[in-house]
Amino acid sequence: MRRSIYSEVKAVRALNVSTINSNTNTDGTSVGLDQSGADFRTCAVVLAAGAVTDGTYTAVPQESANGSNGWTDVPAERLQGAAAVNAANGVALMGFTPDPAAAPFVRVRVTSTGVTTGGSISAILLLGSPGKYPAN
Repeated sequence: MRRSIYSEVKAVRALNVSTINSNTNTDGTSVGLDQSGADFRTCAVVLAAGAVTDGTYTAVPQESANGSNGWTDVPAERLQGAAAVNAANGVALMGFTPDPAAAPFVRVRVTSTGVTTGGSISAILLLGSPGKYPAN
């Protein structure tokens, strides 16, 4: 099989479309890095906005040892870029390197600020650098 981005990346829904109408943290779904035995070692977050009337929505990657509790923000030295949207139909991308040995589960927290009426936000996690190919 020929290697392409399709064989190296797996897309997983991280946050269903959510209407956020206050300054808050909105937590996405727990995602295991071992998807079908692929043992992914890198991630990217695609943050997407639908209708937005005000506010800024920022993606904060988090990791956990068990996928249920003990969530901590991925340290700044393992982040690549930042993802924030503040306008309708905005899209933002950021990368991060999880620590699969200590925390094999990741999620996206969306922190909203400056919100009075809000917006619709969703997030997709792109899991990359699999231990086996193809990733899908």
